[in-house]
Amino acid sequence: FSFAATPELSGRVFQNMSENILVSAANFERSFTLGSFKPTLKLGFYAEDKSREFEARNIGYIIANMMSFDWNLPYESIDSIFSDENINNTTGIRLDETTNASDSYQADNQLIAAYSGIKFPLFNLLNLYAGVRMEQNKQTLDSYSSDNATDPVHYVNDELKFFPSANLSVQINENSILKASYGMTINKPEFREIAPFAYYDFELKRVIRGNDSLTNSLIHNFDLRYEFYPSAAEIISLSAFYKNFMSPIETIEINSGSGRDYTFQNALGAYSAGLELDIRKSFANLGKKEGFLRNFRHFSLVMNASYIKSEIEVDTAKFYSRSYKRPMMGQSPFIVNAGIYYQNDEKEFSFNLLYNVIGKRIVVVGLDFPDIYEMPRHSIDLTISKSFGSHLEIKFGIQDILNQPIKYQQYIEFEKANEGLVQRQQVSYLTKPGSYYSLGLTYKF
Repeated sequence: FSFAATPELSGRVFQNMSENILVSAANFERSFTLGSFKPTLKLGFYAEDKSREFEARNIGYIIANMMSFDWNLPYESIDSIFSDENINNTTGIRLDETTNASDSYQADNQLIAAYSGIKFPLFNLLNLYAGVRMEQNKQTLDSYSSDNATDPVHYVNDELKFFPSANLSVQINENSILKASYGMTINKPEFREIAPFAYYDFELKRVIRGNDSLTNSLIHNFDLRYEFYPSAAEIISLSAFYKNFMSPIETIEINSGSGRDYTFQNALGAYSAGLELDIRKSFANLGKKEGFLRNFRHFSLVMNASYIKSEIEVDTAKFYSRSYKRPMMGQSPFIVNAGIYYQNDEKEFSFNLLYNVIGKRIVVVGLDFPDIYEMPRHSIDLTISKSFGSHLEIKFGIQDILNQPIKYQQYIEFEKANEGLVQRQQVSYLTKPGSYYSLGLTYKF
């Protein structure tokens, strides 16, 4: 128990959200002839109006009177603690509400966008696409500050932006294509990231609050990709990419009166660059073989692997990160996905086995304490399907067979007598999500 209602101590949070989204869109495409060229013109329009109303109430039991409270009460059984004789009693507990004006907000996002682009096929070997997208976006939110309920918060993010894009593909031969592309995109803050509403995350055991000073983040994307097609069902591709981020949004951990809270902040800038290998291999051609190898004709393999280097530059005038330059939050240095697929149409049977692992990544940026990392975790999923004629199908699946723990960890460095600088690994969050089993029966009439 505490002296104020909190959801983590015998309290509950009641939340209600109403959101409406209206969307309209139109697209136009027309091909025409200019001499020996046959370009294609593309035009489009998109409009979206999203409105949200949110409110929360924080109600819980607190100590009725600190001077007369029975301090043996918390050690009794749940039924005894919350019995009628202990409620609204000076030696017991009472209901309290700590709902603030900042626990509700109204928000709206109005987006009007239009795009135009043209595609030029050149000499049957080159394809060039160039276009631009215009966005007029206005994001507003009205609430009150979390530290002073009398101060209104009126957030306005109103911008007109143009986003160019270009794509060039070169047909090297009948099996190979080289592609180069550039595109400018935007990452806008979510309502929950700018709302001053502070809520308690029961899994992370942290209070998360918004930041009404967040701004949009612009991203420049460059990509160079080589694709090789050994057959219609196979591909080997290698990509090199580079992304430049302006004012990226990150989750940071801050000190508060009640402990450490999570909030959001714009950094100065960042980049990520890397290589990606994509392979899809089919063994269907083994159907022409005799003997043992013929048994593998129904199998296919897929693999995707990426190596990424990222670096972000933070504004130490806004928050004091331990590292002025470090990897981007949420960016793993490597990602590996692989899968084995089996498809036998004659026996109406199929299965696939999928594997995934990512390198350790920052999930929360620390201020005057170390960053929090999510550690690598191996995951395997299995799906088996069997059909009986054209009407009946049975499907069985297991998600996350290994059920390895999700672990958040900090690396703390400190001076130790006679040993100098020592690094300690401290686990801040550990849970096993569990494996998920499913069995489905489908009958088609």
